Amino acid sequence: AGVAADSAGAATRAAQGALARAKAEAADAERRAEEDADALAGDAEETPSRDASASGAGGAAAGFGPFAGYDARSSAVEAKLTAREADLTVLGNLTQVYNSFAQSANEHRACPVCQQALADVAAFTENVRQTVESVPAQEATARREAAALRETRARLQRLAPVAARHATLVTKTIPEATTAVVAAEEAETRARAAAAAAEEAFEVASSDHAAAASLVEDADAAT
Repeated sequence: AGVAADSAGAATRAAQGALARAKAEAADAERRAEEDADALAGDAEETPSRDASASGAGGAAAGFGPFAGYDARSSAVEAKLTAREADLTVLGNLTQVYNSFAQSANEHRACPVCQQALADVAAFTENVRQTVESVPAQEATARREAAALRETRARLQRLAPVAARHATLVTKTIPEATTAVVAAEEAETRARAAAAAAEEAFEVASSDHAAAASLVEDADAAT
């Protein structure tokens, strides 16, 4: 019975160790998330509130703690980057297009888009000139935004395996390890109770044996 209790105790310690390691791994993942919190933090419409998400290191998290909204944030960044790259393509052709508009207006004295006559060709071409002059600044802004989005996308991609592992830890590994600890502790309690009962029974049996032996000795001495 003592050996069984010791084995049960070892099993409990092993289960507790596994749970502690899982929680530590979840905590490490959450520290990684905090380091890239600005990449994970999206607009209000992108990312669900994390206020109700408990830390995986302290318990299974509904919403996966600091990784809540990771998929939505990744999709939003990808969509924004696609839009900025499309803007750059348009802006790259805009100068040529507007210059052709101005040339056509001067030649035909009509809007090159709707073909309606222009009352003031000079005003039209001036508007075109101002639009063309604004293109470089628009391109520079779009390039900066696209570069920032590419960097954010790269950071999110690096976090992808961390987020996936964290989700597994808080939804499966930690709950299962917690259940295993409870079961092991209960088994250890039963094993130690059985060992204590067996030890008590042995002591009673030993005492009864000693008393019986003493009676035999007394009887032998009387005869």
